[in-house]
Amino acid sequence: SKSKDKGPKKKAFHTVLCAASTNNSRAWHIDSGATSHMTFLKDILTDFNENSSHEVTVANNQKISSLGSGSSTLRTTMGLRDVTDIVYVPDLRTNLLSVSQLTQKGHVVVFTDSGCKIYDRDDFHAKGEVVATGTLSDGLFRLDELNVQQALACSLDGKSEELWHKRLGHLNRISMKMLKNGLAADLDFRDGRGEQCVECVLGKQARKPFKMTDGGRADGLLSLVHTDIVGPLAVPSWSGAKYIFVLVDDFSRKIFAYFLKRKDEVFDVFKDFSAMAENQTGRKIKILRSDNGTEFVNKKFSDFLASKGIIHQKTVRYTPEQNGVAERTNRSIVEKARCLMQEAKCDERMWAEAVNTSVYLKNRSPHKAVQGSTPEELWSGKKVSLGHLKVFGCLAFAQIPKQIRKKKMDPKSQPFYFTGYSETSKGYRLFNPRKPGDITIARDVEFFENRFSLPDESQDKSSDTVTIFDQLFHQEDHRDVHSEDGLSAADDESSHDGDSRSNSTNDESSPSVGESNSTASESMSVAAESEPDTIPPGTEEMDESFQSATGSLE
Repeated sequence: SKSKDKGPKKKAFHTVLCAASTNNSRAWHIDSGATSHMTFLKDILTDFNENSSHEVTVANNQKISSLGSGSSTLRTTMGLRDVTDIVYVPDLRTNLLSVSQLTQKGHVVVFTDSGCKIYDRDDFHAKGEVVATGTLSDGLFRLDELNVQQALACSLDGKSEELWHKRLGHLNRISMKMLKNGLAADLDFRDGRGEQCVECVLGKQARKPFKMTDGGRADGLLSLVHTDIVGPLAVPSWSGAKYIFVLVDDFSRKIFAYFLKRKDEVFDVFKDFSAMAENQTGRKIKILRSDNGTEFVNKKFSDFLASKGIIHQKTVRYTPEQNGVAERTNRSIVEKARCLMQEAKCDERMWAEAVNTSVYLKNRSPHKAVQGSTPEELWSGKKVSLGHLKVFGCLAFAQIPKQIRKKKMDPKSQPFYFTGYSETSKGYRLFNPRKPGDITIARDVEFFENRFSLPDESQDKSSDTVTIFDQLFHQEDHRDVHSEDGLSAADDESSHDGDSRSNSTNDESSPSVGESNSTASESMSVAAESEPDTIPPGTEEMDESFQSATGSLE
């Protein structure tokens, strides 16, 4: 039969469902007899092409006309799925997904007596990742979908203990329950079955206790500040950092982390930290405790401390245990960062973003040294809010403001990876994999928290293990450090995690930008927010978004 306009001759056979059906449903059915995806709903199609019209032959040999084709996004129970080459047939009364088209586009469809599952062919044997499902009803396989209200309810509910375990940076269950029972203002989840977490096993090593005595706890904010340097790391971060400069307020246990390219940056960063901390708290630093590294023991540093009236306590040579709080904090934030990177399978150069997020989460989690509170609450006087937390490294779509969209039919959002929380503006930190090193701050973001690859990427973005931190504590592993709260450093999560409206001055991409609603690739990549110089003091709550996985069904 002749195609309309300039379209080629084509036939699409629909054998399972009849065009005369009075179903008139917006549902989609998975049809092994259809040779094209078909819909009677023109309003769901984008990139519509009127020149691709042709005739469709249905089960009773009736011929009906299609009036073009386009693309659509289906909200399946497994996430958003992009479907292309959908034929528009207004005389149909249901929507069809063609099995033959799915298989041609790299999927495997498995039918059973109760439903069907659609897999990515590449993952079918290795991991069996399901990208969509269908349920058998009245002899037809109906695609399982969520409507907008259901999807929103799922994301706002977030009742899974496993999901919150990941959002909180693989925090231990005891500390999670402490947050749920009142330490956080807005956290609730269903108690899980306590299943073992693979990322926790890979990211943390159990150590036997080595009793530590650090002396009594400080009596107020900034009475005692512990500090230490981690590094150099074998792989520089995206902005070239090789060191983590860590400071811990003894009274609140709030952590501040800065990312440095060279050790000689310590002095200038400490001066900035001192000014910020004293301004935020209205108190003065009384004692600074460090090791004998030359970055701390030099005339310039000593003169500055003397001018500020700060006593410098230095550890005895070869006894790092005397700086135990800083040492254990280093281990703790690195272990959490390793877990985050393990889950996300991200590039090793992303380590500073992972450490930055680790510090943020630990500052907002329980710590046994500050029972009944969190580090952030003691520091700021405000109960922590956790409703905005998302899974590190997950796929995120940021809205592109209409002011910068060039064409009416341009996409309304752009894919990124979620890498943390901005503390200088009300938004999320997003990494653009197509412009490595660029960080965008965005407010209007939709998250897919069980998806860690872009729709056009494989899920396998890195090796099975994260090795970037392996050399950091190798020489100390035999010492079996024990934390002052009675937990090993691996379990010290519960002790060290606290509210982090923290200051970490050297984010893998320090937010030096204003408020988001960021933009497309060029405009969205805000001034190359590089290393999170610091996690500055204070974050506002962010809007919640959809939670699911993402991919494409073409």
